[in-house]
Amino acid sequence: SDLPEERKHWMRQETYWSKMVWLYNEMTRLKGKEYALSLFRDGAGYALAATVWVPFFPPHRSFILFLCWEQAKLQGNKVVLEKLDDSEAVVRFDDHQYFALYQQTSHLKEQIALGDYIGIFEALWRDRAKAAGWNLEIDGQGRQIYLRFSRNPSGAL
Repeated sequence: SDLPEERKHWMRQETYWSKMVWLYNEMTRLKGKEYALSLFRDGAGYALAATVWVPFFPPHRSFILFLCWEQAKLQGNKVVLEKLDDSEAVVRFDDHQYFALYQQTSHLKEQIALGDYIGIFEALWRDRAKAAGWNLEIDGQGRQIYLRFSRNPSGAL
């Protein structure tokens, strides 16, 4: 019989992030940490995907709704949308696999320091938020992570 869907999500994430950590380390060695982090900044493409897959909403709202769907359905993470309006959104991850992988797989701990691993996560999500017109604060690690998005809907400073 086949494996449960949760186990398959885990296996996909472990394979993917093991390769990405290798890439990060290799690019850090060759070109430096900032260059290595730049490879994870996919915000423009992610924001575009949000407007394509979640049409009929303003782009900033499409982004938040897509994030929740993509993380839950494609990546297998536990996601709660706590708030969404034109100036603020709060997304909570419970037991995010990205951090669980680091805690539960010894090979990642041997390959990358926790601070650098967190740095990849933060660079990725900050770039995605910026591309969709949001500012982002990230609170917590491990069991609960809050992505707190804010923006000025009027465009004024």
